[in-house]
Amino acid sequence: MTMSRPPHLTKRPRVSRGRRRALLACAALALALGGWWVYAAEPGGTAPPVLHKSAKWSALPELPIGVFLAGASAVERQVVVTGGVNQVGATEAIVQVLDAEHRSWRTPLRLKTPRCQHAQVTLQDGRVFVAGGQTGSVPRNLKPLASTEIINLESGTVTAGPPLPRVVPTAAAHLLADGRVAIVGGGAATIYNPATNKWVRNIVFRESRLEAASTLLDDGRILMVGGTNRRSLEVMHPDQKHSKMLAAKLPHPMDDLAVVALPGKRAWVIGGQRSDTGRTTDRTWIVDLSNPRKSTITDGPRLGVAGGMADAAVARLGRWVAVVGGESDLGHRDEELAVGRLLDVDTAKVWALPPLTKPHDDAAAVALPDAIVVVGGYRISTPIKALEALGVPTAASEAWRLQTPSGGVAGKAD
Repeated sequence: MTMSRPPHLTKRPRVSRGRRRALLACAALALALGGWWVYAAEPGGTAPPVLHKSAKWSALPELPIGVFLAGASAVERQVVVTGGVNQVGATEAIVQVLDAEHRSWRTPLRLKTPRCQHAQVTLQDGRVFVAGGQTGSVPRNLKPLASTEIINLESGTVTAGPPLPRVVPTAAAHLLADGRVAIVGGGAATIYNPATNKWVRNIVFRESRLEAASTLLDDGRILMVGGTNRRSLEVMHPDQKHSKMLAAKLPHPMDDLAVVALPGKRAWVIGGQRSDTGRTTDRTWIVDLSNPRKSTITDGPRLGVAGGMADAAVARLGRWVAVVGGESDLGHRDEELAVGRLLDVDTAKVWALPPLTKPHDDAAAVALPDAIVVVGGYRISTPIKALEALGVPTAASEAWRLQTPSGGVAGKAD
């Protein structure tokens, strides 16, 4: 998920990302003209997995402001959505809070800096830490950020945190077992200590990575996978100075993919888009790091989406991982998806979820104690034929609650 690309990196063959940036300025016109929704049903040709009858969606009240590329995390039974890109293509500062128990939204606070594609994590004391991302207006050049912010819902305050040592235009956050936070992005992982409100370590990656995926393994290490023009995997420990390249490699350079931790020092790599051809894939892979001398990667079960699945919203609740929405690339033409998949980390099996009523690309997914919530995202509206071939993104305001089988078991989020 990215909306700007460093000039030294070769642009991928697909054109949709740049097209979105250039055409989001048309979104206000699209609304004024009163368009209609166009979205893809699940592509045919690959047999979908069996529908899991115990997993069910229910609609939640809509976001006060529709956004995509927003940050999101859970504070007990609340979903905190920060920033994102709104309908007119501007980055938002709004903080939107869903009370899942009473099924209501409120907008109590605003960030000090509007931002999108930032890292967000809930700290052990219930505060929300926001870091990096980009600010500005999408049709223009977005500016990468090094700033951080701390949201305290109890006191109703947003305070500035310590700035990152570098700008991080696209970032991910991982809460470590000891309460520290690893911010991954911008070519490094930086460790934040909330107790001292200071950055305590900066670990530079062996390879720079854009649109890569990362996950916190069960042994405390962080695995980085792929990225634009990258097949490689590397792993780092928060208390060491350097990361380590792994022998295992993806079969192709892959970006816009996802990865979740499995038991036993393993990880499950999910979908993504080939950097060399622009085509999305429904393949998955299992990475095994249990042997300290040699890592391995093997094929996992397919997602059963013929056009492939990239940029999906992903959240884990106990043994269940929801993979929802995103996009398929069909010959350099993106189709936003309404499909969903449910992955069982205990058995490495893929189940189908009932499709959403509308597609959600670049949405956010959050695990609550008893359900997974998917919010926002975008889809393409085409109000006039002249814009149909170009596509005008429309920020989505829908929110959905997924009841996982047997209610799920609360577990760490990747």
